[in-house]
Amino acid sequence: MWSRRIAPWLLGLSILVGGCGSSAETKQDYIARANAVCASTTRAIRNVAPAGASGGVSLAALGRYLDTVTPIVDSEVKQLRALPRPAADPSSCRFRVGPRGAEP
Repeated sequence: MWSRRIAPWLLGLSILVGGCGSSAETKQDYIARANAVCASTTRAIRNVAPAGASGGVSLAALGRYLDTVTPIVDSEVKQLRALPRPAADPSSCRFRVGPRGAEP
């Protein structure tokens, strides 16, 4: 008798608990997270003084600028590649970069 009363509650509880851990990424989730990464990178790069900010552009100034910006962009690429792809259509959200690290 006790098991007949508790069985439906246990079944309902197990369904609820089973659903709590599943977080299927949607394409919209992926895009929102990717946009946040890109916006953060844009802010970081805009905080770097441009190579020609003090007048003419020298090779040394350009080198310093690239030395500062390159790790920021590399971090962006790593973050974008680490984003979970949408379960329904993972191939539609492939991150592609240029010659430095083209994704197959």
